[in-house]
Amino acid sequence: MSEVRNKNLMALSHAVELGAKVIRKVAGEEIATTLKGDIVTDQQIKSALSAKIQNKILSAKGGQK
Repeated sequence: MSEVRNKNLMALSHAVELGAKVIRKVAGEEIATTLKGDIVTDQQIKSALSAKIQNKILSAKGGQK
């Protein structure tokens, strides 16, 4: 069980890293670094992506943990 969990965490980590890079690349530096005038950090983008992915996973599993 621990091995499966570790692989899933690794996959989630890679997905978040890739997603953050894609957002920066597609949106461009000017758009990607500000939101309503506030600077958006890579960590904030990664946190938002993690939350969205986790929400989708939990929704697909009926909220089971």
